[in-house]
Amino acid sequence: MAGRTILVVDDDPGIVALISTMLKKDGYTTVGALNGPQALEQYERARPDLILLDLAMPGMGGFDILKEIRRRDRLTGRHTLVLLLTAHVQSYFPANGREVDADGYIAKPVTASKLRRDLQAIFNR
Repeated sequence: MAGRTILVVDDDPGIVALISTMLKKDGYTTVGALNGPQALEQYERARPDLILLDLAMPGMGGFDILKEIRRRDRLTGRHTLVLLLTAHVQSYFPANGREVDADGYIAKPVTASKLRRDLQAIFNR
């Protein structure tokens, strides 16, 4: 998995730093963003292989960011892998009926072993 770039988006800088540290230990390159505008800027600049995207953020929330990423992906003909990060899985999936155009999700709190397994699974699809 080395050589892949992952964009970590969360409004908590401690979570961005923690997840980035876990990923770097596994050989990934990481880029961080603390809000929607930063996430979209890094999406354009870094062209990440995967985005770990927090759903519950002030201002531009995770679903809004995901919608814009998918719109931009359609324009360029690419598909950026997106895993949603949430501490409230039950409130987002599937009971609320929200159509989610993500490639999966990771429940918080994130552990290194779970993150490693989930990333291996998605990159080996």
